[in-house]
Order: sequence, then structure tokens, then C-alpha cells
Amino acid sequence: MSSDPSNTSSSAPYARDRAVDKPGIIGARWWHASLVDQEAQIARRTAIRNILIAGGVIAGFGAMLAMCVKAGSSPSGLLGGAPDVSDARKTALEMQKEYGWSFGAVGEALVFDGYATKPFEPGALRSLATDLAPASPRLVPFFQATLFQSPDAVPPSLGKLDPSEVAGFQPLSAVMKPMFSTSMDAAYARGKSLASLFASLAEVPGQTPASAKTALIVDLAGPESVAFAAGAIAMFDPVFLFDNWPHPRGIVRAQETLAAAAYYQPLFAEAKKANRPGRSPMFVLDRRRIATYTDDATEFDNRYVAKLPPSAAAMRALDVTHILYVVPSQRDAFKELDDLNDELVVYSNGGADVKALSLDMFATDKTDAGVSTPPTAQKESDKLLGESGFVYYGGSRGSHHAFFADYPWARPARAATTRPGTNTGKSYFPSARVTPYSSGSPSGVLTSKPRPTSFGTVPVAIAVGTGVILGARYSRSGSWNRSSGGFGG
Repeated sequence: MSSDPSNTSSSAPYARDRAVDKPGIIGARWWHASLVDQEAQIARRTAIRNILIAGGVIAGFGAMLAMCVKAGSSPSGLLGGAPDVSDARKTALEMQKEYGWSFGAVGEALVFDGYATKPFEPGALRSLATDLAPASPRLVPFFQATLFQSPDAVPPSLGKLDPSEVAGFQPLSAVMKPMFSTSMDAAYARGKSLASLFASLAEVPGQTPASAKTALIVDLAGPESVAFAAGAIAMFDPVFLFDNWPHPRGIVRAQETLAAAAYYQPLFAEAKKANRPGRSPMFVLDRRRIATYTDDATEFDNRYVAKLPPSAAAMRALDVTHILYVVPSQRDAFKELDDLNDELVVYSNGGADVKALSLDMFATDKTDAGVSTPPTAQKESDKLLGESGFVYYGGSRGSHHAFFADYPWARPARAATTRPGTNTGKSYFPSARVTPYSSGSPSGVLTSKPRPTSFGTVPVAIAVGTGVILGARYSRSGSWNRSSGGFGG
């Protein structure tokens, strides 16, 4: 299957479904023949006049015949129906912003792979873009507020669509809900555990959590990325990079990422209000952003590519010289996703140390009851570790503080008594490669990068002659689809 589908048309070849055998046409031929029989009895002038009349009748019926055939083959003919349409491709996000988040799928339900666990006030979604923006002004230029702006967006051109496309439209906020899942809970705990390791750096004289000069690039499935960021927020300032909108048929289930953000919104709002100084950048991505795309008729291409700082110099300006690429498992730690290759290679070539870290490097110690120092004597690192449910790097209390031995970017605060058995991420190194999303030879400052043809676009129906967009080409309700064979999915 290709992630780069060609622009195909759903229109079947036209066939004549009307035949014209009018009595008037047959009568005109008979009348013309009768003129020859009566030629001797009729004056030449009268004969010529009648011949011209006969020619006019024949021509008129010929025109009628042509119009009838056209009516049988065109949805805009005399028999009525939808206007003539042509196909084009438009940017999916632009169509959603202009004509509504559910463009082409009005009334279809969103799917959530999780469950709501608390009451939800839809009005709170209005402040998502504010509550989840970075606290540090220097990180704000990299923040992508796109997803968080979708719930109450008002489509200015919704009323221009076919009435069947408009009927049943609801704002996204009316169908959203917060979402929680066991995988989110696990990611949150691992974010807390990693934060505890950076918090421990403050126990070393002359060090702070920011002494490691480390930025995180969190590349998990959207809900887990949000949960991990919520867990790590004490030490890291989140920069969300979700650059799409939900859609009922969306390849990227952005509604789940939005629902997870709504679940953790109070935590992010509280952390932003506290505005703790010295937190390092944490760029948060949805790993599903470049998922495989197969079919225009059943899928809506709401994919996008990651937008990270464009150079190693830009990272250094954020006081970052180390990059930790956070992925789901060790099998993902060998190679970054295609749309990150150019950036990570540029960072590495520019002097940054780029490593990977997989979530499966963190686990509870089944032989450890989680006994910690008394709460009154707890350091912040111990407190965060307790809040994680005693999830340890390497899976044991003895290996937890081996993190800064495996990633030697700061002086460890505490000794480790053992080391994790395997960790492919600590040996990760980005290598330039050609993909549909990477050039294979990135420059020092990235201004653009490749992407597949038609990436992030949707086929639309356009009225011939006016250029007016009628709706999504494969809308189930669009009259242009019903008149040309129906929905293709």
C-alpha cells in the first residue's frame, strides 16, 4: 500500500440512457418526401418556402435530440440533479477550518480508545491553547496551537456548502470528552520517574536540573505523549506540536490526543501558572502523524509533519546541547521516524549529542515494596519517584540512578548498584537517509523538507463554471456522489 495515493476520479464512463423516437421527426421526413411528388403542382417559390420550413423543423428536433442526450448523460441537464462537478485536491486542514472540522462526514461519530473518568465542562476547552502553551516566552514561537484551537472554531464558509453537507453540523466541543486509559497512566508514571532523575541533579553542589542541558523530543502515540508530558512537567516545559484537527474518518485520531489534553488540562494550567524557572524544553509529538494512508473514499488525510527548531544553533539558543528522543520501546530506539531524520541529523552535525530513550526502560521493581525515606525527609526526587508509583529506570531501585551513567550529560547525584541489562537507545545515533519525508542531505538550517505528493490533502467537488467548492468528493451526503454512482466507501 502506498502512502502517496494518486488523484483518482469516482466518475464512471457516461452511457446514453435516453433514446429519442419522436413522431414529429418521422413526420418531418415523410413531409419532405411528399414535396417531390407534388413538385409539378406547386409553384417553385412555395416549394422552396416549405423546404426551408421542413429544414427548420428537422434542425429544431435535432437540437432537441442533442439536448436530451446531454440531459441523460449530465447531472445538470434538463432532467435535473446536481451541477456538473470537477475534482481537485485541497489542503485538508484548510478545508476543515473553512467548512467545519467534520468536512465531508457531518454527523459521523468520533472514535475514542479510552474512557472518561470525571465530569467535563466543554467550556474549559476554550482555554486549552492558553493553558497548554509553554511558560517560557522563548519556547512560544515553536508551539503549535492548531489542535487546541479546534473545539470552538467557527467555519466561515459552512453555509456555502450543499445543504446536505451543512445539516447536522455541531461544533467539535459538543462531541468531545476527556479521555483516560491504562497506557496513558503508564506513560504518566514514566514521565514522573524521568523527572525524578533530573530533579536529583539539584542534590549535587553547583548543579540544577537544567545543568544537563537536555531537551526531550517525546514521540509516542498522542494520548501517551500528553500523559508523559504531564508526568514530566515538574522538570520540563512542554511545547506541543500537534498540527492537525480531529475528523470522523481521520487517519490520525487527533480527537484522542485532544481528549487526553482535556484530561490533564488542570495539571498543565497549574504548572504554567507556577512558572517554575529553569525547566528544559520538552517537544511533544503524536507518533501517528505520518501513518500510512490508503483510500480517499474511507479515510481523511489529516496527517502532518513535525515542526522542530530548524538548527543546532536554534537548540543552543534554548540552552540545549543534548537531545533525548523518547520512543515507546527499544525496537523503536534504533531509528527515528522519517520526518525527524533531517532535524536530528542537523542537530548531531551541529554538535548536539542525540540519544534515544524507550519507555520500556522504566518498570516497577516487584521485589521492592516502594519503601522510601519518610515524607518529612524526602527530597524532590524521592517525592516524584513516589508519585510515579516507584517506577525505576532499569526496573529496580539499584539501577535507577544509572541513568546519568548511560547518558553522561551531568554528574549523577546518587550511586547505582547495578546497570540495566540492555538499552539500545543509549547507542542510538541519527544517520542521514532518503525517505518520502527527509532529504538524505540536510543543511545546517532547515527551511523545508520533502513530503509525499497529495500529503495532507482531501479531494473536493468543485462546481464547473463557478469554481465554488461543493464539499468533500467522497461525502456520503453530497448530491454529486449520489448522481454519479454513490459513495465510494
